[in-house]
Amino acid sequence: MNICLVSSLFPPDSPSETAFYVGTLAHALAAEHRVVVVTTEAGTHLQPRREVTPDGVIVYRLAPFFRAVDLYHPQVAATMSHIIQRERPDLVHVHHWTGLSLAAVLSSIPTSAPHIPVAMTLHDARLLSGWFLSHINRGLVKRVGLVISPSHDVLDKHLQRGFFRRATQQVLPYGDMRFHAARLVEAYQRLLITDRLRPFDQRVA
Repeated sequence: MNICLVSSLFPPDSPSETAFYVGTLAHALAAEHRVVVVTTEAGTHLQPRREVTPDGVIVYRLAPFFRAVDLYHPQVAATMSHIIQRERPDLVHVHHWTGLSLAAVLSSIPTSAPHIPVAMTLHDARLLSGWFLSHINRGLVKRVGLVISPSHDVLDKHLQRGFFRRATQQVLPYGDMRFHAARLVEAYQRLLITDRLRPFDQRVA
């Protein structure tokens, strides 16, 4: 399977828990799958920096201009489109998007052939921040076919606000990463199967 992980937090540039999780997940998945990571780094440059880790994880480090304005980054959307065309992932799994712009990331993922399904992990309640942004975010994540949460509490908060009602929902607590990654792959496989069976108008609704 060809998996693209998107997270603005990723080692070694960020010491956060999310960065550690996504970094560990990428390496665990790379044992049996092709893994591409899209992340950010300090500074500003037009083209992403591409590197390959010793265990084969392909990492694109973006440093977009004007990242403080996070509603939409045309530079990120164009770069993500190029990465997707080059790497051809089977699915995109979004983790953390501050500095990348959720709208830019999701708008860059093809909805027509070749359609690429989207998964999202809820590391926090960032989608619910403020009435205006949460309203925009609720519309954006209608594209998400699989939502993963570390707890029922976090997932329920989003469902109560009208998020992810059409998505497959799975609670997957953090734990041993080999087991965690294996469970994620099972969820990915179900997403790929159900996405192919789902009518096209429901995929992009």
